[in-house]
Amino acid sequence: MITGYTKLREQFHLYDLHVHTPFSDSQFPIDYVIEGLIDHGIKIVGFTDHLNQFAIYHNPKRFGKDRRFVYCYSAGFQRYRKKFFQIYNKKYPQIRFLTSAEIDIGPRGQLTIPAGITTEFFDYVLVSKHITFPKDDYMWESGIYAAFAKHKIDILAHPHEAMPKHLTVEKMKRFVLYAKKFNVALELNKNKFNEERFRPVLEYMHEFEVRASIASDFHGFKKDPHEELNWSQHMYEIVEKYDLELLDPRKFLPENRKT
Repeated sequence: MITGYTKLREQFHLYDLHVHTPFSDSQFPIDYVIEGLIDHGIKIVGFTDHLNQFAIYHNPKRFGKDRRFVYCYSAGFQRYRKKFFQIYNKKYPQIRFLTSAEIDIGPRGQLTIPAGITTEFFDYVLVSKHITFPKDDYMWESGIYAAFAKHKIDILAHPHEAMPKHLTVEKMKRFVLYAKKFNVALELNKNKFNEERFRPVLEYMHEFEVRASIASDFHGFKKDPHEELNWSQHMYEIVEKYDLELLDPRKFLPENRKT
């Protein structure tokens, strides 16, 4: 296991596996986002636009004449988006693009993927639990555990954000053990991150060697969007502090993926 902030940065390509673009609800054009990531030294970026059948996104006024509504929940749109990034990556040889999506987990572990697309379509599978109804720990846990068991998932996005406030330490331990069982990395990003509340999870991640994934979850909503693009790098300090094993994004590159 690698420890030390400097060693982490030397060993792993600097990366961000959770970035939004105007294909869903990014508030800035794609070139602005990519150039900002390059400025911060990011070598591998994963574009994870929201994939939800009930969401329609509206580009902000700063897009000028290109302002439009976006509905990305279709197989055709996803194929177009993937091809776009494959071609567009040639414009930016300094950075590697990965295409994924932020896929929501339903109450029974179902994933919000349109017909005609499977999880294998993406370079890696990132899921999130945004809404739990009713809002209790049982429904939060059961949906996540069912998704882990039914699908090959690589990363659970921002578990700290939707985690029930009254979740006990024992249940946090069970949560980490499920991530271990199904080899799911747990994402760390600065957005709404409360270290004190999330500490038991971090300690169990260290104890059971559950990998952490680093991300900004960039949308461009914050006052300083350029700093928001650098949020993933802040979390290296948490990785070092808790001596966590870090997910290596190079395994998701097309040339390294198992066929």
